[in-house]
Amino acid sequence: MGGGFLMGSSYFYMEFLFAWVSSLKQAGFRNPALFALEYTLVPDAIYPTQLVQTVAGYEHVLSITQDPSRVCVGGDSAGGTLILSLLLYLANSPGYEIQRPGLAILVSPWVTLVSPKNHNTRSDYLNAESLHLYARQYAGSSASLNDPLVSPGMCKDLSWWSRAVPSAGIVFYYGSEEVFCQEIRDLAALLEQTGRVIQAREEEGLIHAWPVATLFLSDSKAERQKGIKEIVQVTWGCMNRNFGSKERSLDAVLRFNVQSGISVAGALLLAKSLRELAVAIEALDRNAQINGKKQLENQLASAQWGIPKTFPTTTIFNVNVRPELFLFTLSMRIHMALSEIP
Repeated sequence: MGGGFLMGSSYFYMEFLFAWVSSLKQAGFRNPALFALEYTLVPDAIYPTQLVQTVAGYEHVLSITQDPSRVCVGGDSAGGTLILSLLLYLANSPGYEIQRPGLAILVSPWVTLVSPKNHNTRSDYLNAESLHLYARQYAGSSASLNDPLVSPGMCKDLSWWSRAVPSAGIVFYYGSEEVFCQEIRDLAALLEQTGRVIQAREEEGLIHAWPVATLFLSDSKAERQKGIKEIVQVTWGCMNRNFGSKERSLDAVLRFNVQSGISVAGALLLAKSLRELAVAIEALDRNAQINGKKQLENQLASAQWGIPKTFPTTTIFNVNVRPELFLFTLSMRIHMALSEIP
């Protein structure tokens, strides 16, 4: 949870958390569970109390799941700071046997607590000067704001970050009009140099923690759920890929209409390492059934194949796939066909 280390609670995020777990179930996760850490706020405690509590919370989750690859850690704003600090801590602690999690979802993380790049915008509700004051209160007199465990953006060590990034990567969600925008961009660019999977999803014209803000403030259901649905879609793809790397099997049903067809290709690309995958794609094409790898491969290779300009009915492709390269090729061909739609 966010709040500048001195305000907020998991209760404030309750509606967001309920909406999140509901969307996870709708997406096909069989038994999703969310663990919300209630860490001590400033001035009742300062660093490193909050990091110690975050590590303890992660240990508790691992004691239940018994498998770090099944765990996605996440946070917004100051909560995102603590997740980055957690990842760095786990990666640089000799003898500490906790393994890194499967995935990290960071919504507008407060990357560098005090930075000239944290500047006010006309749209965002945050104030850089106030945030820098909160940062100094969080660090207290004994900790340094140059310490990466206090302020993760201060870490420029690629080898440290390479050990810290979760096995399925890190996904950043943030707005182009928020105070932290440039620092988030810079960190994402740095982490990409590690060769790990890094996704930086900058939403044009939006503000700090926009997936949370839109849920609370938007008028329509679609707008309220936009951020959560995007997070769930990416989580599905990333976590399934992570399972595939361990040669687990998983049945996935991805259903999108043509307006979100690019997301189909993206989801397939993310899932390309799964050994066994049943994929159902609703593409609003001609009414046809194509079953089996060879038939579909031939159909895709045909010059006749493509998505028509009109979409009167529905096509469902049912594919049982084992070779990874076939699924990769399939996703690229779908992407190319959809890109031709005016």
